Amino acid sequence: MKKQFWIPLCLCLLFVFSACSLSDSASNAEQKGDFAEVSAQNESDLSNAAVQRKIYTDSSRPNSQISIAYPVFLQSGMEWINADIADFAAAFTKEEYGEDYADLDLEIDYEIKRYDAAYLSIAFVGTGNVHTAAHPNNLFVTKNYDIQQNKEITLTDICTVDTAFAEKVYAAIQQKAEESPYGGAGTDSAAMMQAICPDTDALLRTLLSCDRDIMCCQSYLTPQTVGISLPVPHALGDHFKVEIPLEYV
Repeated sequence: MKKQFWIPLCLCLLFVFSACSLSDSASNAEQKGDFAEVSAQNESDLSNAAVQRKIYTDSSRPNSQISIAYPVFLQSGMEWINADIADFAAAFTKEEYGEDYADLDLEIDYEIKRYDAAYLSIAFVGTGNVHTAAHPNNLFVTKNYDIQQNKEITLTDICTVDTAFAEKVYAAIQQKAEESPYGGAGTDSAAMMQAICPDTDALLRTLLSCDRDIMCCQSYLTPQTVGISLPVPHALGDHFKVEIPLEYV
């Protein structure tokens, strides 16, 4: 009888101890995760730090469906930037299509181009389809932030936008135009350059207005380059992007 009593009792105790051990392990894993998140803030590259994906939706306008994804950064000190990004997502449709838009399908996602201790750069990419239009348009809009100063920045904050810089951008555009399906030998390349930027003076004026609103030229940062996105006719893709190595800006 005693052996029959002790065997079940030992099995119960073993089960309890095992459960406690697993619970402690899970707790320790959670603590390690929290510690890793805090440690990431001390690294120069935060690209793998915690980011939450949210989506702003709106179907209140006639025959319209709006979906705009945007990131929320979970590191401390990002509160103002998170609020600014959320406001941007909520205002995006009216900024792009006006206060009285209708019959619109809009779907926007985001790409984090750079996120480190110095800068955050986000590109919002997608399509907008006005039902009465002949074709949807391709959208590319950016937001850049100085992390240390906790403020939004534009191309003129990142680079010295002068004639020398415009010439570098112009050369990069010309090279890409010649390599693109629209370029190559003959008039196609010249016509493309004319559509994008007739000359460096015109390009300089465009670059000086970069990032002022979502209809203008847009800029973004990667760890190695500064990117420029120029508005172009729909036949050329609606926007035309080039990147300049940061060592040259």
